[in-house]
Amino acid sequence: MKLKECPFCGGKAELRDLGIGTGGCIVSCVCGVMMTAEAIKHYTEPDIHNEIKTNVIYNWNKRHLTS
Repeated sequence: MKLKECPFCGGKAELRDLGIGTGGCIVSCVCGVMMTAEAIKHYTEPDIHNEIKTNVIYNWNKRHLTS
């Protein structure tokens, strides 16, 4: 899934995958905006990690202010 640009500054968003067992992934921009997500459905690794990664990308793109 492709990340949309930052809704605040228009900069390029970056996905930082912290690895399995670390709590997930972060989407961030050079302007300082960051977003994380939680797993809701899964309770075992690597399912938790994959769900968090999917959720943070979806949430970042959903809150995007322009198309």
